[in-house]
Amino acid sequence: MKSTRDPYNHPDNHFVLASGEKHDSPFFAESRNSPPKPSTAFRLPSYLTGLLTALILVGGTTLLFQRREPPPLAFQPMPTLAPTPSPTPTATPSPLVIFVSGAVQRPG
Repeated sequence: MKSTRDPYNHPDNHFVLASGEKHDSPFFAESRNSPPKPSTAFRLPSYLTGLLTALILVGGTTLLFQRREPPPLAFQPMPTLAPTPSPTPTATPSPLVIFVSGAVQRPG
C-alpha cells in the first residue's frame, strides 16, 4: 500500500481512458477539473447599474456643456441730428458756351 504522503496516491489523480484503462498520473489530473461554465442568465442588477451609470454620465455632460441664455438685446433708434441751417441760395452762374468758328490749327 502506498503512503498517504505520496502525491501520486491522491484521489484526483485517478482517471479512466476511453479504452477502459485506469491510470494514476498527476499530469492529467488538471485536465478533468474544467472551470465551471458561466451563467448565461440575465442579470438585472448589473443591467440597471450600467444603465444608471450611463444616464448619470449623459446628464452630467449635458449640464457641463449647456449654453447659458444670453442677455436680451435692447435695440435703440439712431439719434436724430439737429437740422443744420441750409445756406441761403446764391446766384449760380450759367454755363459758359464757347463757339469756335474758323479753322482749327491742331484738332484733337
